[in-house]
Amino acid sequence: NSLSMQILDKHHIKITENGNVSELHPRRGGGTINSIVKKYNPDVIYTMSSSLRFLITVLKIKIQCKVPVLMHYYDNWRECGRQKLKNIILYFLEDKKHGALVISDDMKEAYEKKYKRPYHTYMALNQFENKETIGYFSDGKRHVIYAGGLHLERYKMLLKIQEELRKRKNFVLDIFTLDSYINKYASMFDSTITSFHPSVERATLIRIYQEADVLL
Repeated sequence: NSLSMQILDKHHIKITENGNVSELHPRRGGGTINSIVKKYNPDVIYTMSSSLRFLITVLKIKIQCKVPVLMHYYDNWRECGRQKLKNIILYFLEDKKHGALVISDDMKEAYEKKYKRPYHTYMALNQFENKETIGYFSDGKRHVIYAGGLHLERYKMLLKIQEELRKRKNFVLDIFTLDSYINKYASMFDSTITSFHPSVERATLIRIYQEADVLL
C-alpha cells in the first residue's frame, strides 16, 4: 500500500492512500496532528512550508512519530534574509541520504554544492479537467502571466521578458502581485505591454491560469 501525508498547515492535512485523497482539519475536532499521523502511519510527510513555527511542528512529528519528511523547495526562501534557525531545523528535517526536492536543475546544483545533500528536480504541475473560464482576457492577445512577489529583484527578470515580448506581435505580460509591489515597480514597466493586477483569490487565479498562453 502507498500512503503519503501532505501537511499544508497545522490545521489542514491531506492524506493520499493508494490514489485516494482525503483532507483532515485538526482544528475542527479531527484530533491532533500527532494522533492523525499515528493513526494513518504514513510512509512519508511531504511539505512545502517555510513557516518557522510549522517547520518546528513537522520536526517534532518526525522525531516523535518516526516518519520521514520530504521537503519541497518551490523557491529559494531559505537563502533570503535571516534564515539561520530555519536552516538548522531543515538540517535535521531533510533526509541525509535522499535529500529533498527542488524545482530546477540549477537549484539542484546550487543546493547540493551549498548544503552537501542530494537534491532532486521535480516541478509539480496540476492539470485541470474543468475548462470553464471566466473571460478575464477577451482582447485576442497572447497573455504571458506571472503571479507572485517582485522581491529578490524578480522585477528585473520581468523587465527582460517585457523587452522580449516587445519583439513579438500581439504578446502582452500580466503581473498579479501585491499592491505594495504595484506601487513600487509598475512605473518601471511599459504599460502598452505590461499590465499590473492586484492579487486575487487562489481559486480565481487558477481559472485565470487556464486562459493564459504562457505561465511564468
